[in-house]
Amino acid sequence: MKEGITERRIRWKSPKGNIVSIRFSRMTSFVRLSLFLIKVDITLENCNLDIKIISKHNGEVHNFYNAKDPRVAGESKQYLSTKNVIVEDNVSYILAETSCSGLKVCSSVMGKTSKQASYKKMVYKNMVEHEFVCHLSQNEELTYLQ
Repeated sequence: MKEGITERRIRWKSPKGNIVSIRFSRMTSFVRLSLFLIKVDITLENCNLDIKIISKHNGEVHNFYNAKDPRVAGESKQYLSTKNVIVEDNVSYILAETSCSGLKVCSSVMGKTSKQASYKKMVYKNMVEHEFVCHLSQNEELTYLQ
């Protein structure tokens, strides 16, 4: 993680014999610590398929806890409450407020595909789902950036 990038590669074979290669890259900025990027590269090795990518921007944040582990919180507590959810084009914004100090924080998510894709958004009380669907041919690569 010296350079701010982690990578995971998966080669998956479906029950129907379709082979898909997926590479997840997560990048973070050492200058702006709150900034990070997820890049997903998808390649179909032996088939033609419609690819659906669903990205969730969730404002319903809970701290990790374990009552038996003294290193972490011993109770489940939600310190952020969602105040507003806004979507403009394919960018979602969630405004939240801390329960103790009343400080406000805003997170945003934007997704983009390297190929033309249909786009659909579902807006809920505390969450936004972004859905991208596009057709991918054999040996063609799709890149999704978020």
